[in-house]
Amino acid sequence: MRLSLDILTIVLSHMVRRPDILSVMRTCKNLYAAGIPALLKSCILFSKKKKLSSFCDFILQDASARGRHIRDLTFFPSLGEIDDDELVEKFTQVLQHATGVEKLTFQKANKLVSNEQIATAFAQLKSVKELIVRDADSAMVDMVKEMQSPVETVLLSVQGMSDADKDPASVLAPFQRSLRKLSSWMPEFDEEDQENTYPNLHTLDVTFWNNIDMGPMIRAFPNLRNLSMYLQGFDDGGLEEDKDEIREKNEQAQEEAKWEHLEDVVADDINLYIAALKSDVDTLELRLNWQSEAEQISAILGDAHPTRLNFSYEAEGGCEDTRDHLTGCLEAASADITHFYLKLSETDDPEALSGFLEETIATLPKLAFLSLEITSGEAPEEEELARRLAKVASSLQNVAFTVSSKGGSSSIWQIERPGGNDSEFAVKELTKEECEKRGITASSTISGVFQIDC
Repeated sequence: MRLSLDILTIVLSHMVRRPDILSVMRTCKNLYAAGIPALLKSCILFSKKKKLSSFCDFILQDASARGRHIRDLTFFPSLGEIDDDELVEKFTQVLQHATGVEKLTFQKANKLVSNEQIATAFAQLKSVKELIVRDADSAMVDMVKEMQSPVETVLLSVQGMSDADKDPASVLAPFQRSLRKLSSWMPEFDEEDQENTYPNLHTLDVTFWNNIDMGPMIRAFPNLRNLSMYLQGFDDGGLEEDKDEIREKNEQAQEEAKWEHLEDVVADDINLYIAALKSDVDTLELRLNWQSEAEQISAILGDAHPTRLNFSYEAEGGCEDTRDHLTGCLEAASADITHFYLKLSETDDPEALSGFLEETIATLPKLAFLSLEITSGEAPEEEELARRLAKVASSLQNVAFTVSSKGGSSSIWQIERPGGNDSEFAVKELTKEECEKRGITASSTISGVFQIDC
């Protein structure tokens, strides 16, 4: 029985790997034709002019039928500037027929859009939903400002751009109604900009250099729900201003306008301290390290009252070096912590490690540890350590171990408490089949995680 071209196209659309699609396409003319849509829907990478030229020739053999299947294009800096008039014309024609392009990625490929004809062809696309631009220059910014697509997701790197083009709220103005998610690297929001607002943007991931200015962000993204903030340059050169002065400035800005409620916030303590975030937060992931200060943690939790607090602490040293500092941080946040994550960069001897974990759990009496995941370089006495932890964490149900020196081998130990007696319990290593049957994994129902990495 011969299948129609439409059915063959549907069948091949479920194939993922390009080599598999190409193998099938080589078998007969019908499968060749049916495989073209599947081939073009995957990401197509361009790093050399020769490949771009071959691609254009392939599409232009039947531009109206093939061009509409193009979905995802990525351009690298090695492609350079296209100064061949014939290739410029061919590529422009391809873009004019690429009516279904959903994603464009420019990996520092600024020279590509230095050609006005190509830049115009990109800007006139109507179907782009996701845009990634890394290290844009003025030509790339000019192209973005002219885009006609209803872009919903943007990753914009403004490093190396002129000061006038570092405000994403201005650069992305064509997407004011469509933009929903923005990741921005080294932006400088314009305090005077009162025009460019993005009412539908709900997720913001932003990396600053030495400063955080909350006022312009709140004005630009009034209905934000998810916020991630990072700060570059703090360890290298310090903040541009005193951190308390920056915090005071942000407090004053939020007296005029603020985000009343955020669902998820991810940031380290210095970010949140200087941001002075005055919002009710559902889930706050507070990332701390050996430089964190207890007073700042208290101030942060006084600003935002999270329903769930993911307390994530990464230490540079081993147990003895970490103990006192971690204790101070925990005391500042113990009343709010719901989920606790700890990463040590060095592994101490098993006895010191066991004592350290016991003391840390005992510091958090209000936190119900259901499962602990321990990743270590050398194998601890797993059963004995599981028993010791079960004694200090009466709610503990599972302890998972992963040992890198054994090729990442893992084991899961279950704590059983007959009759609900906290003082009487049994520790049993679960087989792979038992874990699968009970739906237990190393990260299931975790409310406390210890990662001890060499």
